[in-house]
Amino acid sequence: MNIKVVLEYDGSGFAGWQQQAHGRTVEAELKQALREVTGAEHKVFAAGRTDAGAHAEGQVVSFETDGRIAPQRLVAALNARLPGDVSVLTAEVVPDGFHARYSARWRRYRYRYLDRRARPALARRWEARSMMARTSARPACTALSSSNAACERSATIRASVVLPDPGGP
Repeated sequence: MNIKVVLEYDGSGFAGWQQQAHGRTVEAELKQALREVTGAEHKVFAAGRTDAGAHAEGQVVSFETDGRIAPQRLVAALNARLPGDVSVLTAEVVPDGFHARYSARWRRYRYRYLDRRARPALARRWEARSMMARTSARPACTALSSSNAACERSATIRASVVLPDPGGP
């Protein structure tokens, strides 16, 4: 049975989505929770990968399972085992041909830019304390500044990704 889950996570404590030899990742946390719930290893496919420190408000992930747990119960079971900075928002059975990455019709990224010396009082967890990779910062710097090089050197930028439901409108 092919399952689609939609995740939300605060990426502050992660080295990104993709599982790595070193560093905590969202993919590894999800796979561990799935293993605890189902007793089996799962290969998971995300609609997109986030960088270290980037957040997701709607990360679509798909995987195959034996179908012993109904999707509604799977949400509760996974959330009971996932850390507090990762949450499964929804789960549903999808057609066998559905693949989170290849079935996605669009992706939306939101860059938040804070250019001041004073620390933010609002939304502190969503503001970065270190700069993203320059290649990731370039689109935001291009839109926000006439001096891209200066922006990329000094900007505090973080991305959050919102990946829509590929089966939705």
